[in-house]
Amino acid sequence: MSITFRQRSASMLMLLVFCFAVGVAPVVAQSQATAGQIVGTVKDPQGASVPSATITVTNVATGLSQTLTTNDEGGFRAVSLPPGDYTLTVTASGFGTNTQTGYKVEVGSSLDANITLSVQSVTEEVLVTAASVETTQVQTPTNINQTSISQLPINGRRFQDFVLLTPGADTDPVRNQISLSGQRGINANVQIDGADYNNPFFGGIRGGERSNQAFTFPQSSIREFQVISSGYNAEFGRSTGGVVNAVTKSGTNDFSGSAFYLVRPEDLAHRNAFGQIAAPTQHQYGGSIGGPLFLPRFGEGGPATFGGRDKAFFFFALEQQTLNQQRAVLFDRLQNLSPTTAGIAEAFNFYRSLEGPYTQTNDATALVGRIDVNFNQANQFNVRYNYSKNTAQNAVTAGTSLQPTTNSALSNNGTEGNRQHTLAGQLTSFVNPVTVNELRAQYSREDRPRTPNELSPLVGNTIGNFGTVSFLPTTQYDYRVQVSDGLTANRGQHSMKFGAEVNYTFADQLFAFRQTGNFSPFGAANSTPEVALRLLSVGNCRRSLAIPSATSAQSRFSRRHNTTTVFRYRMV
Repeated sequence: MSITFRQRSASMLMLLVFCFAVGVAPVVAQSQATAGQIVGTVKDPQGASVPSATITVTNVATGLSQTLTTNDEGGFRAVSLPPGDYTLTVTASGFGTNTQTGYKVEVGSSLDANITLSVQSVTEEVLVTAASVETTQVQTPTNINQTSISQLPINGRRFQDFVLLTPGADTDPVRNQISLSGQRGINANVQIDGADYNNPFFGGIRGGERSNQAFTFPQSSIREFQVISSGYNAEFGRSTGGVVNAVTKSGTNDFSGSAFYLVRPEDLAHRNAFGQIAAPTQHQYGGSIGGPLFLPRFGEGGPATFGGRDKAFFFFALEQQTLNQQRAVLFDRLQNLSPTTAGIAEAFNFYRSLEGPYTQTNDATALVGRIDVNFNQANQFNVRYNYSKNTAQNAVTAGTSLQPTTNSALSNNGTEGNRQHTLAGQLTSFVNPVTVNELRAQYSREDRPRTPNELSPLVGNTIGNFGTVSFLPTTQYDYRVQVSDGLTANRGQHSMKFGAEVNYTFADQLFAFRQTGNFSPFGAANSTPEVALRLLSVGNCRRSLAIPSATSAQSRFSRRHNTTTVFRYRMV
């Protein structure tokens, strides 16, 4: 039965009404995707509300400021505040100037600021030491701040591993992705700067399973992030498994940077309980730099540049990883056999020729570049580009990496690869002191090539394997186009937010089995290494008890389009 346009319109109207009904709530789990807010009241010494007071909220590091006016109840709400330290300056007719410092805004936070003015002849400066205490939400989201990210030890510099420090977080045993509140890892929603950072084909964070082996985003570029296992509002609730909401660093009025070099020598690593080398040699190095940005100004007259302090900023981070693990191909089931045994010499010598040392790698590069521009007090813009690449040679079927040897030849191995590009931006516009609009957009693409070392028939038996891995080569790529817009309107003691989002994804994978043919003896023909060698030796197949060869192939091609359109409403 087809659905008419009128039926679809009625359904949409009912959905909007439902969203309005459930959206009216006194508190929410998050205030904004990339920012926080400060909410408070201004009173006189007797405790009476002070209407029409002027409040200037200033970011200490960038000079970004908002100017607000208290309502009839003396209340105010400063929204869309990028994470950072803020100063509040309050002036009102008949009162002295009150300046308060120490407001530390974190992503998704909503801080209280209850200010009492003094008489006109007194000017006060107050250092607030408990402003970061969250008192406006019934949920308890966990924030991992910049200090924790930069100082806590972590193996691999994958920022998402810090999520495991939060309550209700664990590792999904299926794909080792982040699991929140017992949900599968593919059900979690990872956002960076308000943009979707999930793999649309496999689920989980960008990079899929490769993200467990190497970083896809520089740790030094993450300012902080918030983890909410449940209770998030419609703006973030695309998934059932919780939200990881991260924001990147931006430049400030001062030039600053960092550099690091981390080496994990294999010779100094302690072996595990089985005597295995649990930590092969790994090098990680990189750095970051940020500061004011001077942009060229075109046109006659005036200064030659635009930007600089309080206007434009840049930030860039680059991190790399190299890992070389020495391993060897060894067919240990040949050790008790002699090539002089009749009928096995050719196959025996062939297997021996495949033995030898090789290097397994896991190299990665990730970079982020970001530009912030404050066009004026009413319009702020930022754009971010990030790129990552991971190449792991001889890492497809080498077995557990803790084992120094494997019975799979190099021809039965290949290269795991991953590469992704993301371009994301946001425009924040203050329509008036009580209305703000946030427009975001992104384009992201990820490629996942898996290439074999050799194209040849696959042969596997009790001795080992040689020839192309049955599922190689494999190609997979996807891309995402996302546009969202949210309008926040503060009216009296309430904050209402309306928004819509279009999230279009496309994924394509070519996955086939036994693409180059497969020879696998079974039963009596694979009972011992000697029998297997006789079967493979030239001129002896006819004298074998059986010729149990099996060659088959199958392939699967999948293509998926997905578009998600969301309309949302929220009132606080």
